[in-house]
Amino acid sequence: MRLPTTTPPAATDDRAAAARVEAAAGAATDPDPARPAAAPAPIEWDLAEIYPDLDAWRADKARLEGEVDGVARFAGRLGESAAVLADALDAISATEKDLVRLHVHAFLRADEDRRVAAAQERRGETTLLLARFEEAASFVAPELLQVGSETVGRYLEAEPRLARHAFNVRNILRREPHTLSAEAEAVMAGTSAMRQGPERVFAMLSTSDMPFPTVTLAGGEEVRLDQSAYGKHRASRNRADRKLVFDAFWKAWQGYAATLAQTLDTHVKAHVFEARARRYGSALEAALAGPNIPTAVYRTLLAAAGRHLPSLHRYFRLRQRMLGVDELRYYDIYPTLVASDRSFGLDEAKSMALASAAPLGEDYVATLRESFAGDWMHVYPREGKAPGAYMYGAVYDVHPYLLLR
Repeated sequence: MRLPTTTPPAATDDRAAAARVEAAAGAATDPDPARPAAAPAPIEWDLAEIYPDLDAWRADKARLEGEVDGVARFAGRLGESAAVLADALDAISATEKDLVRLHVHAFLRADEDRRVAAAQERRGETTLLLARFEEAASFVAPELLQVGSETVGRYLEAEPRLARHAFNVRNILRREPHTLSAEAEAVMAGTSAMRQGPERVFAMLSTSDMPFPTVTLAGGEEVRLDQSAYGKHRASRNRADRKLVFDAFWKAWQGYAATLAQTLDTHVKAHVFEARARRYGSALEAALAGPNIPTAVYRTLLAAAGRHLPSLHRYFRLRQRMLGVDELRYYDIYPTLVASDRSFGLDEAKSMALASAAPLGEDYVATLRESFAGDWMHVYPREGKAPGAYMYGAVYDVHPYLLLR
């Protein structure tokens, strides 16, 4: 599993004070000061289902810090017997499962408002702890390869407890040409948090630190053009508003062009480094190796897209005529071609989703209804909140969490 990435911030705020600040910023009973008065009341997930409070999170973190290094006690023993291999993989899997729980809580809390330093600090702490775990468990792949596929195959057949690990074990054997020595694997694992740095730099810049502009639309509405507002207003029926929004939003990004370019450059170099270190022919091959996708599949997709560009260009010409513009610009590709004032509230959207899922069966609908009834979602934009949307289902003992912007 590849987890969402982060880098540890330098903030060392007093924990009690930081917790009070975070509670004030994120509590559902307190209106977000950046939220317009007419905006709907916030709908927020309940992370207490993962940990009841931060004290419980800290207690579990302290426990896991003592367990992470303990997985190395199995180093050099994986070939002793099928039972020992099962003991080792069970212990490693259980520790990883608990670490993921710890990390997901910190990750989700940090995405509620990326300006809260204490929350970013906790996410950074879990990332470092995950890196320590990866380093401690990095002996597994090279040691299994040393034991040999024939012996490992016999173990898989002889020990029922290995059934749940069989896919991962066979995946390790498949990647033998790109597995390094135990020492080199430990180094790769230990540097993973640093190689993920560019992603975290971009995430913080684009949500917490960038001063997004405010514009006044043709109707007199003042809008702060963060990523969520840009996504909404670039689809305006008013072409002058679309151009205003487009120009103002990307001018703000242009002010950070050098920083963004350097961040991307470092990100690319990290991928190239890993590809070369693991003896892949390219960063593309390395990126597709995990899901075992041949590079030919990727290149076939590109070729198919290229062949069908004339259809896309035909669509753009049709869009140009339907919008009645002399020249189609980039900001003209977002508004709907058929004007409508129809909008859908969250409750109506839920009802429509349930109705559309009915053909999938009552079990499916019941699960969807349960998810709507629970506090599983974080809905509506607010300043500092992570952009985009995602479903995070890595805490297997609870349920997925959904972020909407």
